Amino acid sequence: MKKRTTGVAFVFIAALLFISRYISTAIWCAGASTNGWDYRLFDSLLNCIGTPLLTCSIISLIVGIVYLIGAEKAKE
Repeated sequence: MKKRTTGVAFVFIAALLFISRYISTAIWCAGASTNGWDYRLFDSLLNCIGTPLLTCSIISLIVGIVYLIGAEKAKE
C-alpha cells in the first residue's frame, strides 16, 4: 500500500472512531430517556462511554498525518 493511501485510510478511521463515540451515546441516550433529549443526560452518558474511542481516534489521526507528510516528503 502506498503511504498516501495508508495516511488517508488512517484519517478516515480517526473520523469514524470520533463519530462512533457520539453515535453510540445518542443511541444509548434514546433508549435511556423517556422525557426527551437533555444536554445533561447526553453529557453524563458521554462520560460513561469514556475516552478510549477518543484516544484511538487521536492516535489514528496522528499516524495518518505522519504517513501523509512522509508521502509528500518522499515525493520531493
